[in-house]
Amino acid sequence: MLTPGRKFSAGSGYRYGFNGQEKSSEISGSENLYTAEFWEYDSRIGRRWNIDPVMKEFESPYLCFSGNPIFYNDILGNDVNSNGHDDKKPKKTATDAGHGINGDSGAQSKDKKHTEQELALKVETETANALKRFGIDNIRTRTIEYAKSSIDQVNARINTIKRANANIIISHHFNIGGDDILIIYHPSKTNENRRNSSLEYEINSLKLANYVKDELSKVYTDGRQIKIVPGTKPIIRFNQLGLLAANDNASNAGLLLELGDINSAKTITLVTTNASAIGNAIATAMYRYMNNGTLPPHDGASKTNLQLSSKVFTPPNLQGNTRKLNQ
Repeated sequence: MLTPGRKFSAGSGYRYGFNGQEKSSEISGSENLYTAEFWEYDSRIGRRWNIDPVMKEFESPYLCFSGNPIFYNDILGNDVNSNGHDDKKPKKTATDAGHGINGDSGAQSKDKKHTEQELALKVETETANALKRFGIDNIRTRTIEYAKSSIDQVNARINTIKRANANIIISHHFNIGGDDILIIYHPSKTNENRRNSSLEYEINSLKLANYVKDELSKVYTDGRQIKIVPGTKPIIRFNQLGLLAANDNASNAGLLLELGDINSAKTITLVTTNASAIGNAIATAMYRYMNNGTLPPHDGASKTNLQLSSKVFTPPNLQGNTRKLNQ
């Protein structure tokens, strides 16, 4: 849309305008409507006429340029590019295997055949391997030995993540007494925790959580539920989850995954026979979060047809406010 009172003309033969797209001046006047392969776009309101073929749970399907036409371009009308401004794009990840060092075995199965240390490290290794295949720079927190104290171990892992400038942290765990798969995020509004997260960190983490849920639902096909839950009592004592709390930043995201009951035959069978599928699912979710929902290139999926296959979770304090989820 041109500034009122100003007009540019490159001759009647030139059909293109803002964003390099073809003008549709015969519909609503000059410079007001543009057309591309996947949309008709009204520059006066910054909205498209049709639904975006790339569905994102955190923004309206009619939104253009993710609400920021200066930062992004969208040549085909299907998904944004950053115009070369990648300062805010997540660049590095961190994967953490719950427990596993200096004798800290975590939870143990009743038959004493399996420990959380063993299972978490097995899946986290596969997650890290998949991230490497995807070309993502990842730091693993369990690759070095730390002090004996559990507090010192947590602090050392936090420092490892911060020194690496990681934007995304996924901590892998298994639980006892409940076979649901829990995707735990750092809540911004609760009276249960010692401190709450920033709203931006919660929004980012929920965006990541929905991708993780979507990908894990393709692996956990045995009837178990996959739940996105806040890190609060009675579900979990969040004030002990120092890794997520320490990662709180407006441009970061962090999750703790409880990937099944260590005493469940379903869990043991899945992890021992197909840990690579779980790790690949988690890594794929991280890649999608970092790349506006696009699947890793080797998966061969067209991003123009990509949608979340599972129902999107939005906590009560963010429901009805899609603009907050637009960053």
